[in-house]
Amino acid sequence: MEEIFKRRSIRSYLDKEINEDDINYILSAAMHSPSAKNTRPWEFIVCRNKELLNKLSEQLIYGRFIKTAPAIIVPCFKTSLKDYKWKDIDLSMCSENILLAATSKNLGSCYIGIDPIKERIEIVKNILSIGDVLSPFAIITIGYKNENKEADDRFETSRIHYID
Repeated sequence: MEEIFKRRSIRSYLDKEINEDDINYILSAAMHSPSAKNTRPWEFIVCRNKELLNKLSEQLIYGRFIKTAPAIIVPCFKTSLKDYKWKDIDLSMCSENILLAATSKNLGSCYIGIDPIKERIEIVKNILSIGDVLSPFAIITIGYKNENKEADDRFETSRIHYID
């Protein structure tokens, strides 16, 4: 539970590689997410290529900081499931697990929405050479933090409504 309260969007990273075990731990957490009827409509692209990260940073207005991350994880939707209605929910839950798992490893992360904006989808598909089998849902930057954001208390009783 601690990770839920500690997690913050980090947009500045140290130039330090993330070890393979930590990446696999984070991806395992993503794959343990719930999905409707256990469909698990996701696949993941991990990119550490600085040239490609720089290109994404240049092309995505809200992702200028991507170039500082040592790695990104791109949760993708399997396009063969085109009529599957729960992809947004399922991919959002697995993305949250990525963010929380990164926090548990003392890594920073930041979620950048890609889907449903067609222009963003095409930019990511083209730069990362993603074929038609997958469609990028988001980009999640991962790395050792080069900024410190303190946890804040976001609990607000005014947003709770009981029905007894």
